[in-house]
Amino acid sequence: MIMTVILALVGVVSLMGGMTFVLKYFQQKGVARKWWNGNYLKIIETLHISPKHKVILISCDGVNHLLLVGSQNDLLIQSGFSLSESRKNLQEVEK
Repeated sequence: MIMTVILALVGVVSLMGGMTFVLKYFQQKGVARKWWNGNYLKIIETLHISPKHKVILISCDGVNHLLLVGSQNDLLIQSGFSLSESRKNLQEVEK
């Protein structure tokens, strides 16, 4: 009886550990989620600017969007830009 309980406990704990590794693997790969019409949504980067506010850079079907997400109001800062163009503009400003 006790041996059955111990084996069951070891089995459940090992399954939980295995699922943890699987979920971390897919999270690190940045797996895109496919929508019903074939578009892809991917979170590129997240930056916390205060305890209640963060800036999120997302890509939806190749179009980038920059969002400010807060406690009560969400704001679209910029939409429809390319990351390569933004990097070129930043390098020109730094010169």
